[in-house]
Amino acid sequence: MGVQGLSTPYIRDKGNTTNHDVRTLAGQNDDLIIAFDMSYFMMKAIHSTPSISSKFHCVPKLPLPELTDKVIHMIKSYFQNGMNKAILVFDGLTPPLKENYAHSKRYANNEQYRTRLSELYAKEQFATELEEKHDIAEVRKLQKALISIRRDMVHDVITRAIRAFGDSVRCVGSCFEADHQLAALFRQGIVNYVATIDSDLICLGSNVIVNMDANSGKCWAMELSTLLTERLPSKFRTDDVEWTHEILCHVACFLGNDYIHRLHGNGPGKVKDFVKSLSMPGNESFDCVIREKINECSTRAELDTLQKKENHFILWKRAYSMFRDGPAFIVHSDNQEQSTTDAFFSGTFWVSIGSYRDSSIEFNSLVDIDEDVERYFGFNPYAKFVDTIDMQIPLETSSSGEASTTDDDVNSHRIRVLFKECFNMERWPKDGTILKCLDEPTDANGHALYHGSTIDYDRVPIRFQSIDVLKFYLDSRQVKYVNNVGNIKLLVSSIWRSHGSILNPIPKILMRGTAGWIKEEILVRADNSTELNWMKENELLSSLQKCFNGFTSDKFDPDYGKRNGTRKRVLKHAQGGSIDITMIKATYSLVHKLYTNQKLLVIEAPCAPSQKLKDKNNKNDFHIARLCIELDENDAFVSYSVHPATGCGCPNGCILCAHLGALICVCYAMTILHDLIVNSNNCPDDLNTEMNADRPCSESDGADTDTFQKMIEYFPRSIHERMLQPIATDDAWCPPWSKTKKSKKQYRKHNKMNRKKDKKKKKIQSQQVEDPVDESEDNIGDDSEDDDLIECLSQLHAIPGVLDASHTEMIDVIGTMKEWSEHLMNGRDNRGNEVKSNVESRKHIDRVLEYKGSEIYRLRQIKRMERIHTFLEINEQKQTRDSCVDNDDEDGDTLLLRSLLDVTTQSRDAMQHHLDPHNNMMNSETLNLKKLPDHS
Repeated sequence: MGVQGLSTPYIRDKGNTTNHDVRTLAGQNDDLIIAFDMSYFMMKAIHSTPSISSKFHCVPKLPLPELTDKVIHMIKSYFQNGMNKAILVFDGLTPPLKENYAHSKRYANNEQYRTRLSELYAKEQFATELEEKHDIAEVRKLQKALISIRRDMVHDVITRAIRAFGDSVRCVGSCFEADHQLAALFRQGIVNYVATIDSDLICLGSNVIVNMDANSGKCWAMELSTLLTERLPSKFRTDDVEWTHEILCHVACFLGNDYIHRLHGNGPGKVKDFVKSLSMPGNESFDCVIREKINECSTRAELDTLQKKENHFILWKRAYSMFRDGPAFIVHSDNQEQSTTDAFFSGTFWVSIGSYRDSSIEFNSLVDIDEDVERYFGFNPYAKFVDTIDMQIPLETSSSGEASTTDDDVNSHRIRVLFKECFNMERWPKDGTILKCLDEPTDANGHALYHGSTIDYDRVPIRFQSIDVLKFYLDSRQVKYVNNVGNIKLLVSSIWRSHGSILNPIPKILMRGTAGWIKEEILVRADNSTELNWMKENELLSSLQKCFNGFTSDKFDPDYGKRNGTRKRVLKHAQGGSIDITMIKATYSLVHKLYTNQKLLVIEAPCAPSQKLKDKNNKNDFHIARLCIELDENDAFVSYSVHPATGCGCPNGCILCAHLGALICVCYAMTILHDLIVNSNNCPDDLNTEMNADRPCSESDGADTDTFQKMIEYFPRSIHERMLQPIATDDAWCPPWSKTKKSKKQYRKHNKMNRKKDKKKKKIQSQQVEDPVDESEDNIGDDSEDDDLIECLSQLHAIPGVLDASHTEMIDVIGTMKEWSEHLMNGRDNRGNEVKSNVESRKHIDRVLEYKGSEIYRLRQIKRMERIHTFLEINEQKQTRDSCVDNDDEDGDTLLLRSLLDVTTQSRDAMQHHLDPHNNMMNSETLNLKKLPDHS
């Protein structure tokens, strides 16, 4: 309730001035009790914290703990500065007078704001970064303008206040405006002061505390008696006039308030003349003065007729009545010997609806509606409140038409109980419903979720969300992120765009809050499992054979979608040795905590973070990839269990990342290779025999060979092992004339491996798909048939490969892995290169070391040294002749050549010293060094 222009400087000085402190007021009262206008405190908290208004508009609704914390902190500061007890007063229904004027004016543009907000939400592209920032700022402004107090917000504040302050706090509801209820509590002596920003509340006769400083306790305090006898006469220069509460209420109507607008020309400067007119003899009813002031504005369009003048006069009288006798809950003690204050704090009271000024004036007549009361306010407060909250009890009448006394007593008792429940904030006075928090969200299986884990970013786009909302969205899915606003928004946008409806949050029972959100283990031991039995090697192969039997691209593709970049990384990890098959383990002994009836195969393996391993500290790092597979009764693959049962230690581990995809592919390749090893003699034949003579070959009796150990020989060497051990140069880059390079060319030719021709062939096949277009004229303009045609074409184009938005063929991971597994039998990859398996890599290093220690290697090194020595001698002689001609001393180049010559001579002599001079075959004189090939 605000009186226009009366607050500053007439009731109080400048906004930041103080004249009291709460500790002094506490010393003047035995038990300082302050009532709080909670509408002001809650709205102050909302406007002072930008994230609250952003969270308020999230879909679905979110609780606002920041708001609760802010409000409780403000109330706590009063306790710290000497307050003994607090009464929190909340708004009820809006009076019709205020609804017709102040509310209609204040919220007139809300529909336009909502329309504009929807337009900004739908906007997807921005011309510049500045335009995007401008739109975000506009959205913040509109969200703040559209915010209101919800039932769950009130419930959370009340619950937290009782938990924080215990019996020192009481919560009170109002039947209509909180201002009248605050004034009623003061008039009945229950509270000493009212804390509010609305200093005009003093017009209702309350002592007010305005804007207390939380640190010092200083505030502006004003009492009605001081206002009427000292401040107003001084400020308006009316020392010869006796100010009364009635005059103050008429001044409020003269200046305009929430119930009536100010007439043109009326302002604080004319209050002096108006007050003197009211105090003149013969104007005790004040009606003639009011009509005179209305007639002075008769030239205005708003009062140009007698009917308009009469309507404004009636409105003035009703507004005055709201200031004079506004409706509020009146407290009545159950025991007449007990004071109202004691009855209020002990709970032994009942309430009625009456005048805040005089508790003897009640408006609670249900049988006979008092027409004078309705004319007085423009509505009957009792009937309005009962009808709005749907608590009106139909009266039972006797056969004679008279109301039954018994039924009247029952109805009156029930209404009295409901009134007290609204007064005690057990029900929300705005609609009579039980106060409660927001309903807990649940997932598709009925498991409870945390608020904020199911935000719909299609309704409110990510760019307009607060950073706290986005962080919790990631936390509830166990997604790691860098604490940077731009990175977080980008990550959430990527996840929502690709997995918005797939990536579900973790149920509440699997999360617990401490310093952060910590995931509890979702997989537990089965009831019949006494210990966790991890399977490895041949036992692991047996379980993989059952699980991945009949595994196809149809089971892999849906979870990886059109992510070609991820598919490429999957193949690189799987074929590049990121996963060591000796480290893979699996178990049947675990079950899902939420679905204990499902049979699971849990596979775990460490995977290299990247094929690059750039960082020094990254050489020994691993991401633990865990694959949780649901099985049928035959232990065959059904589906993947969602995160967090299936997950990876990488930042993208909440979804099926490249590391998990690589684990799937390696397990699938192991099953393919297992069948090839078992069903063949593992010895290459025909043309491949000569090329793969050095590859491992099984004995004639394959049953005696350990299948898993033989599989290790075929799989690529672990990338960590390759990075930590030396690699022979010619093993990594084979010379064109080497045997390895020649065997690769022969293998490619024999197996018709030509990547360029394969790509060209697939491209031609995709372009040659015939479009089944019916060219008949009957189909022209038929929208339904056009839709069917588009769907048919999309299905046909998906035959050679699923196409994404850019018409790029999706990589067939499973088909590529099957082909790769078959090539592993010959020790080759899909390019024909020899696979650097563990055994082959070690053998090559052994061969290199053996060669470096042989005599033939030393002879070749001697040959090189002699060539270098001869070259240096020639250059040294030439440099010496040039120096003699010029009669100069030896320059730096001559000295450098001479030192190099000495070094090569010493190296050659050292190598020759190790040769056996009595061995004719290794003697340099008997060997023709020119015929030795110049190999490194």
